[in-house]
Amino acid sequence: MKESPTTSTSEIKHRLVVPIQTRGNIGKSTEAIARCEWMSQRKVEWKGYDLDGFNRTLSTTYPDEVTFLETSREPEGEIIRILRRITQADVTVIDPSAHMNRTILKAFQMVKFSELAAKCAGARCGDDFSHRRGFRHG
Repeated sequence: MKESPTTSTSEIKHRLVVPIQTRGNIGKSTEAIARCEWMSQRKVEWKGYDLDGFNRTLSTTYPDEVTFLETSREPEGEIIRILRRITQADVTVIDPSAHMNRTILKAFQMVKFSELAAKCAGARCGDDFSHRRGFRHG
């Protein structure tokens, strides 16, 4: 681990970790648990969201830090609600159910997440991240 942050990482205030996989049973929840344990031991402020209604692995492992969200008929809405909250912790972890890759990518596209995150990288977006243009849903 580096002694000091580099120029490219020193400005990063919030991180989003979400696996975008097309299959189940490949260790998404196991990796999320290992990551969350690592962050907890190092006192990294993190918040998790469990979208796997069948297993609920992350939310049962970390009931105080992880919110279980039952997906609706429009699951992009749950993803968008999570994206609106990413400035509430240093790291946001999403543990989706298998085959949610298209749903996640569609939600990112709906709110133009990549473009918004890039704009916020150069500016202080902070708590108003969810209020910026193009980040509303509904």
